[in-house]
Amino acid sequence: MRLKDFSRHPCFNAKSRAAHGRIHLPVAPKCNVQCNFCDRKYCCVNESRPGVSAAVLSPASAMRYLEDSLSKMNNLSVVGIAGPGDPFANPEETLATLRLVKNKYPDLLLCVSSNGLNLAPYVRELADLGVSHVTVTVNGIDAAIVEKIYSWIYTNGNRLTGRPAAQVLIERQSAAVDALLNAGIVVKINSVIVPGVNDSHIGAVAETMAARGVDVHNCIPLIPTVNTVFGNLSEPSSELIHRVRSEAGAWLPQMSHCSRCRADACGLLGEKGGGVAHFDHLNLLARETIWNSGQENPDFIGTTYTGTHIFDQPNKTPNNQQRRRNMSIKSVLCLLLLAASLALFLPKMTHACASCGCTLSSDWNTLNISSPGDFKIDLRYDYLNQDQLRSGTGTISSVAASKIVNNGDPQEVEKYTVNNYLTLGFAYSVTPYIGVSAQLPWIFRNHSTLGTASDGITPGDGGGQYNSKTSSIGDIKLLANYQGILPQSTLGVVLGFKLPSGSFNQSGNSTDTSAPGPVPIDRGLQPGTGTTDIIAGLYYADAFNIAWSYFAQAQFQAALDSRDAYRPGNAVNVNLGVRFQAVRWIAPQLQINAKYGLHDEGANADAVSTGGTLVYVSPGVVVPLGKQASVYAFGQVPVYQNLNGVQLAPMFTISAGAKFAF
Repeated sequence: MRLKDFSRHPCFNAKSRAAHGRIHLPVAPKCNVQCNFCDRKYCCVNESRPGVSAAVLSPASAMRYLEDSLSKMNNLSVVGIAGPGDPFANPEETLATLRLVKNKYPDLLLCVSSNGLNLAPYVRELADLGVSHVTVTVNGIDAAIVEKIYSWIYTNGNRLTGRPAAQVLIERQSAAVDALLNAGIVVKINSVIVPGVNDSHIGAVAETMAARGVDVHNCIPLIPTVNTVFGNLSEPSSELIHRVRSEAGAWLPQMSHCSRCRADACGLLGEKGGGVAHFDHLNLLARETIWNSGQENPDFIGTTYTGTHIFDQPNKTPNNQQRRRNMSIKSVLCLLLLAASLALFLPKMTHACASCGCTLSSDWNTLNISSPGDFKIDLRYDYLNQDQLRSGTGTISSVAASKIVNNGDPQEVEKYTVNNYLTLGFAYSVTPYIGVSAQLPWIFRNHSTLGTASDGITPGDGGGQYNSKTSSIGDIKLLANYQGILPQSTLGVVLGFKLPSGSFNQSGNSTDTSAPGPVPIDRGLQPGTGTTDIIAGLYYADAFNIAWSYFAQAQFQAALDSRDAYRPGNAVNVNLGVRFQAVRWIAPQLQINAKYGLHDEGANADAVSTGGTLVYVSPGVVVPLGKQASVYAFGQVPVYQNLNGVQLAPMFTISAGAKFAF
């Protein structure tokens, strides 16, 4: 067990604050919780509060910043990592930075500050690196109180809200504190005093943490921040602060000299982060790192998650050459998608394969919180063999179908339609709440019909029967989503367009001996509809607990025009899904997918045998391949079909694909 050193850390020992300074290295931009008092969008040289930083640095740039700071200040004794997100939502960057500091400056104290959600797995490595001081923010030990303080937590690829989130956070924080103390690390607990929420509960936090063996407690007054859930609360009065600290002080030594430091603080406690020179210094390092790398990296995002660069500050505008250097491939793709979509709020949602086909949603991850700059590619394959004639809620034989007359016209009897879809999808997160995406389908379709003059077995002359094979790009979808409606980011809206990029005038080969040669393929079987459609919808994604999550989607699609006497029928898709992800290597899912479509319209449309109601049960699995890739596979089985007229329907469908994140 190491001897605990309180002598040189100004946060853990008030007597040392006049002689010993600290420097925070802002290398951890991502955060895995959303506190109701925190908004990391703001970056102001005169603002001092946790979660604020002039820039975010890579480990290498952070070392340059540390070296330069040490050359100018002889009182720095502590190197800390405190954000601007959470160090263990960014474990690789955090540990790499600590390792670099330890190797070059072994005499400096190392510390980190964390919410504790993902801290416990890294305690042993922290101890091996010589980290001596760790702060864990614990705002409550009662789930009924904690759920009021956090909008959501993100763990194991799953976003939790409400009571389940609070329970998981409390358990993880307790485990982290125990592990730290067992490793001989000095532990300080930070508790934010939120008037009317936890001010009467912090004494219980101190009592519990004292029983565990915690060393120091810091009761931090709330800083009301605009555009947060607690933005309208008042800052705790001096009387309230004194009462809370007195109650907590009965159990643990209190830190009453906290400066509520920025994530890039440097110098003695009470100094304003080094002022403007410090602010410029950070961003100079951030700029140089980007220019030298030639690609986008997290060094220069200004503040966590927003992508707000220092270039947005007055009098710091770069020239055109500098702008070009800062433009990454991901940024270019984002701008192209935005300009092409002409929409503001859009996720990669349901991909409806055919009038009697799948409505599967394979992009559950799009419904979750993402970091700005996250770019994803999805390559998906769908197989539908429409080989079963159906009418209403039952099957119908080809012979019976051939005897049907609709408004004086004989019923066409189709033999089969085999569909193979290959869809390339792109998704880009502009902010945590806004994303854009595009879907580019390629359609392979084989179709055969007996025409309208058959007996259900043999085609007759003049029936318009034909065979066709198509291989062509389909209609492209440009979509966007906004999920900032609720504080928990569980509810989102979708708006987008389907563009007329697919061909709608391809031909097949006539098998009618009385009319040989090429014949137009039915409009409903063309690769494209020829119309521009609007797509709008809602989605909701949340979790029951850490193991089970769920989502619901509803999406409406309608053509804004008709083309060559054809307009596809309006359609509504509804998807419900549940997912089990307590196992890291596989995530089983079960979806219920429903689609309701109206008849197609127009002189060139089949206004009888189109549209209907479909309901599928869709089991599937997602298998992660490391952190950046996954593969998935789903099967669909129809459980209810009510089709207008006579249509071909599949007995099952298969979908499989791979996703890649950058």
